Amino acid sequence: MPSLLAACSSLIFAMNSAVHCYLVLAYTDDEKVALNVGFYYMAIWRATSGNLLSGLIYPTWGIVGCLWVSMVFVLCAGLISLKLEDSKWQQPYPSLAMGDGESLQHFPRSATTE
Repeated sequence: MPSLLAACSSLIFAMNSAVHCYLVLAYTDDEKVALNVGFYYMAIWRATSGNLLSGLIYPTWGIVGCLWVSMVFVLCAGLISLKLEDSKWQQPYPSLAMGDGESLQHFPRSATTE
């Protein structure tokens, strides 16, 4: 019985994955096909590896162990994202960042600051 359940579950997962992959390709821009398919397969890998890892951790350390391992992965993702650069990033107020004070003239002074 467990093997029949595993076979049915695998069949449903394969059909769902095929439909989802088709939808990713059908609704993506022509220039971004490789990028979107790459993100799709990364998401599948993350879900599969997360399920396998939690299946190994939970019997040994329980829910607390799963939460600790999850925290470690979140911290690692945060540290990695600090190294990412965004070429489109600009400071919202470059004149304030430079400290020239000219942009402060656009704001009216209140009576309490004079």
